[in-house]
Amino acid sequence: MTAIAGPISRVGCSVDEIRALETKYNITLPRTYRVFLETMGKSPGRLFHALQVHANYTDVLELTAEIPRQIKLENPDRYTELARFLPADALIVASWDLDANLLIRCDRADDSPVWYFDGHNLSVTECHESVVEWLYDCLWHAEDAVKSGWYDQWKRPTSND
Repeated sequence: MTAIAGPISRVGCSVDEIRALETKYNITLPRTYRVFLETMGKSPGRLFHALQVHANYTDVLELTAEIPRQIKLENPDRYTELARFLPADALIVASWDLDANLLIRCDRADDSPVWYFDGHNLSVTECHESVVEWLYDCLWHAEDAVKSGWYDQWKRPTSND
């Protein structure tokens, strides 16, 4: 796993940062997502790089507020429907753009399923049974990217190259 998120590339969130996220959205995070944030929430190494997704703490701190703002700007007629798809206990934990987001519900103490939220079409579909399953899926993609040489395209040339 060190090729993905070794001790140097992993930076977790402080208790105060996690509390700020919970306070901002008036939620209590499921334990599994809280542990992820504590362990590597600010810098998860290469865990999300190959997926090219915004999913670290600073992204998540803004996403749950920003995505509805974008929907209101781009699709004001559908904005009134948004509460059906983003309930008050939802937290957007990953985003590619307005149309592709992942969210969890903060209505369980231990874990949450992960849902795919299409902000353009306003639809929600469960895509992972748990936060843990989602993170393992991200790990699999990151390991596959390392094995395939995907990261080599960004290697800095050395004097031996």
